[in-house]
Amino acid sequence: MHKHYCDNDIPAVVSLFGEHIHWIGAAEQEYQNGKKEVTDIFRSFTGKLQKCNITGEEYEATEIAPDVVLCTGRMWISTDPTTETYLRVHQRISTVFLWTDGIPRCVHIHASNPYTEMQDDETGFPIRMARHSYEYMQQCIAQQKKQIAAQANALSSIYNTVPCAIMRFKRNQDGSYRLITFNRATCDMMQCTKEEIENTDWSNGFCGQIEWNSNLRARLDSLKKPGDSVTLEYKLHRKTGEPIDINSTNSLVSVYRNGRAELLPNELGQYMTPSCVSLLEDGSLAVGAVAKERLITHPEQTVSAFKTWMGTEKSFSLGDKEFLPHELSAMVLKKLAQSARAALGEEIEEAVISVPAYFNDNQRCATRLAAQLAGLPVKRLINEPSAAALCYSAALGRREGKLLVVDFGGGTLDVS
Repeated sequence: MHKHYCDNDIPAVVSLFGEHIHWIGAAEQEYQNGKKEVTDIFRSFTGKLQKCNITGEEYEATEIAPDVVLCTGRMWISTDPTTETYLRVHQRISTVFLWTDGIPRCVHIHASNPYTEMQDDETGFPIRMARHSYEYMQQCIAQQKKQIAAQANALSSIYNTVPCAIMRFKRNQDGSYRLITFNRATCDMMQCTKEEIENTDWSNGFCGQIEWNSNLRARLDSLKKPGDSVTLEYKLHRKTGEPIDINSTNSLVSVYRNGRAELLPNELGQYMTPSCVSLLEDGSLAVGAVAKERLITHPEQTVSAFKTWMGTEKSFSLGDKEFLPHELSAMVLKKLAQSARAALGEEIEEAVISVPAYFNDNQRCATRLAAQLAGLPVKRLINEPSAAALCYSAALGRREGKLLVVDFGGGTLDVS
């Protein structure tokens, strides 16, 4: 079977024939008796059989008379991919071997292939049907490729609208990595052009704008099979060296009443208002959730994470206008004051503003200036950990004690 289907070694096959061999082939007309006649038929197969692979073989041999053995077998025969034909059939075969002078000679072959489509002019193999099957399979593959391309386009559309960077890497055999695709948010976040990101060295699975962490490469290398996932935490810098605040910082407003601090919702019914400002097409400024949505769609007209730069002269561009950090913060404070007025149904006469514990004098002065621009009278600035401790103590009715305050912010982490 292997000499015939896999190797097409006809001389090796006919060397086993006995003088009085009987052969019944796969097609209806394939029937012959006699060594010369059967040998001539098999020799006509030379160069005509498609290369095949045999799997799932089962054979059984039974001695039915002295020196006479009946062999039966079944197997799967599949055309090799190199033949550009496609056929996979469950082959069955019966042979009889007669021992003559100690040498087994085949005196009977019956091959029962389910070749219902075999043509009269074909020899030993249904080539036309196999080629038709191959062409049909190629059509199906082409159709599937179109569907995959359409799905890829849909995914690409999603990738380019979500407000986070998405990157796909290929791990090479030498363990290095190659960047395959990335979305528009990656460019916006790193403030790089598409060409700059493509030309960046990503062989370690990350680029030079990421601060080195010994766990990064090990965690990436631990991904072995589909479905594996890891969580990595690292600091990323833009090409200018400016650290990137991945999460948009949020601002909240609350009122102290009934012995506790109570958060007040904004016009969307949400307690957190993103500290984002965006310039709209009509020239007006949007603050909060609407502005955050435009971080990806209109990055050149939207700013966030300006709180880090309070007390500095760094300017942010919105269209053709320049804004200082305290001016942008004033817009957020004004938005919070509006939410508080709407929720309480009264004017805001004074306010306490919490600031990061690390804020220096310049940053605190800039915060007071932002409140003044927002028309918000400030009674006091308080460190954020202190504000948390006061609210917690008040809720428990405690005046004294020691508390550990861990403040997981959008851009900073404070422990007090």
